[in-house]
Amino acid sequence: MGTPARTLEQFVTTLELLPIATIDGHAKHGDFSRWIGQVLGDRPLAVAIGEVEEQYRLGHVTDLAKELVRPIRERYVGEATNA
Repeated sequence: MGTPARTLEQFVTTLELLPIATIDGHAKHGDFSRWIGQVLGDRPLAVAIGEVEEQYRLGHVTDLAKELVRPIRERYVGEATNA
């Protein structure tokens, strides 16, 4: 996947630039939710991302990058505007 993201901001920027083929395997293996939960320590977000990964594995997600970014923006951008 190239240079690994170290923050959610880098993760979002990277997701929006990469072709689906680059992120496909990571989503299918649950790498994104595992990283968010274990490395960043955000369990609620990890669960939300895990749900997107599961829906992708089942073939219910057509725009993977958009669907992975959505819960991140809802959690952090939404929190900032609701504060």
